[in-house]
Amino acid sequence: MTPAPSSVSGWNRDRLFWAACAGLLVYGVVIVLPGTLFGMPPMRARLQITDMVRQGNLQTLLLFGVLLTTVVSGPLIDRFGNQVVLAISALLATVGLAGFAGLRTYGAAQVCGFVLGAGGGGLNMATNVLVSEIFQDDRGRRLNLLAVFFGVGAMCVPAASALVGAAHMTAVLLAMAGVSSACTVSYAALSFPPAAQGHGFRLRDAAKVVRYPGVLLFAFVLFFESGNECAMSGWSSTWAGTMGARGRLATLVLALFQAMMMLGRIGAARVLRVMSETRLVAISAAGALASMIL
Repeated sequence: MTPAPSSVSGWNRDRLFWAACAGLLVYGVVIVLPGTLFGMPPMRARLQITDMVRQGNLQTLLLFGVLLTTVVSGPLIDRFGNQVVLAISALLATVGLAGFAGLRTYGAAQVCGFVLGAGGGGLNMATNVLVSEIFQDDRGRRLNLLAVFFGVGAMCVPAASALVGAAHMTAVLLAMAGVSSACTVSYAALSFPPAAQGHGFRLRDAAKVVRYPGVLLFAFVLFFESGNECAMSGWSSTWAGTMGARGRLATLVLALFQAMMMLGRIGAARVLRVMSETRLVAISAAGALASMIL
C-alpha cells in the first residue's frame, strides 16, 4: 500500500520534497537542452548538425528515452521504490550532460541524447510519484510547486547560454552535470518510504481505465500539449534563427517561452480560486490554438 503521510516525518518529508524539486529542475534542463544547443551555430557545427533531419533525429532520440523510462518507471517504482529509480535516473542524466560537454561527433550526440532522455523521463515520473505519495494531505499545492521547478531548469539553461555564449557552453553543461550528480548523491543518502509492493502494473486494468471518456479526453489534450511543448522547446530557437535572429537572441526566445510556461503554472494556482478547472483548461487550450495559428 502507498505509505500514509504520517509514515514519513515532517522533517524528512520536506527534505524529500526539495530533493524532488531539484530532480525535476534537472528534467527541465534535459527537455530544453537540444533547443538551446540547436540555436547556436557553433554548437550545431560541433554536434555535426548539418541539416534539419539530423536535428529532428537527435530530438526524437532524446524524447524516445523520456517515453521509454516513463513507461517502465511505474512498475519499477512499485517493485523497488522511488529511491532506486531516482538515483539511477539522476546518474543517467549526469552521464548525458557530461557527455554533451565533451562530445565532438554526431554519433556520440545520439547516444548522449538517448541516455539523457532516459534519465530525464525517470526523474519526471519518480519525483511526481514521490511528492504525490508523501503529501497526500497537500498534494495539489505541492505538485504545482514541484512543476514550477521544471520551469526554473528549463528557463535557466537557455538564459545562461544566451548570457555566456557558445564559447562557454561546456562550462554550463558541466555545471548542470554537477547539479545532477548532487541529486544522485542526495537520493542515495536520504531515507525514502518503502516500495509499494503488490501494486504491479496489469494491462487488463489499464484497458479498463482507457475506456473512461474523461481519461480519453484528457489524454487527447495532453497528447497535443506535450507535443506542442516539446516541439517549441526543440525548435523555437532554430525557427528564430531562420527569421534572422543571432544565436544569443534565438536562445533568449526559448528562455522566454519557458519563463511564460513557469508563470502560467504559478498563476494557475491563483486563478483556480475563482475559476473552475474545466474552464481554465478550455481557455488555455483555446489560447494555445490561437498562438499556433498566429
